[in-house]
Amino acid sequence: MKAYRFKITLKHSKPPIWRRVDVPANMSFKQFSDVIQLLFGFEGRHLAEFSFPNSEICLQENPVEDMDWFRQMLVMARHSLEEFEMYPRFSYTYDFGDNWEFQIVREAIMEEHAVPYAVLKKHKGDNLIEDVGGVWGYYELLAAWKDPENADPDLLEWAGDPDMYEFDPDEMNEFLMTFPVPENGSFTIPEDAPKEEPYEEKEEADTAAETKQLISKINDLDLPKDSEELALMFTLIQMDTMVSVLADLVNNLGLKPEDAANALELPEEVREEILFNLKEELEKS
Repeated sequence: MKAYRFKITLKHSKPPIWRRVDVPANMSFKQFSDVIQLLFGFEGRHLAEFSFPNSEICLQENPVEDMDWFRQMLVMARHSLEEFEMYPRFSYTYDFGDNWEFQIVREAIMEEHAVPYAVLKKHKGDNLIEDVGGVWGYYELLAAWKDPENADPDLLEWAGDPDMYEFDPDEMNEFLMTFPVPENGSFTIPEDAPKEEPYEEKEEADTAAETKQLISKINDLDLPKDSEELALMFTLIQMDTMVSVLADLVNNLGLKPEDAANALELPEEVREEILFNLKEELEKS
């Protein structure tokens, strides 16, 4: 079974806190995320993501497209490590509040890996602590443990005994055995994996289609002819809508503001008010 050797280092840690681990190449990024959280003592209560240098691709467990419209959001469980072999180094972020950031560097590609799960090879540093405030909060807690007499008693009570966070490599490798991947060497997508929306390049509509859409907006405006009804409608921001659509037409069709306003079948005083606001809108743009 093909495998990768990764060194995973906590950014901003001094001295560096890191783990070296051998991982099956067909492991999903979701499983790899679980492994990383296990390696550093996290409990999996927060969101996480993988990102890649010089790429807009980002992998999350259950991405929300509206939150990151400028990136290509992929689902961790639907992609294997092998699919991204072209990236020898990439980043992993856990808990967007505490913002634990890790640099992942592939140190070797191995064609033979005896077991279908990750194996810890070496480590530096103890377990990290969930919800402590990220790497800076972690160092603040370490300082408090070293000097408890001058530390915040509430912090010490919340964190508990430092012995609780000691890293045991033998115990860790026992845990890692509970995260196996298929032994047949193929990557399988879990049935409960979130669906992934197809990625499409965001392109501007051509001028003809855009013009047709703008004209359609004008035609869809249901404007009453009675001046009193118009006045009431304009108090409901209809004037702003009308001016915005007319400004788009003027800019895209090369119309004069006067011609655009006069084309409306409205009382003259209303058209004059629209024209006044239209010219102001065009000056702003």
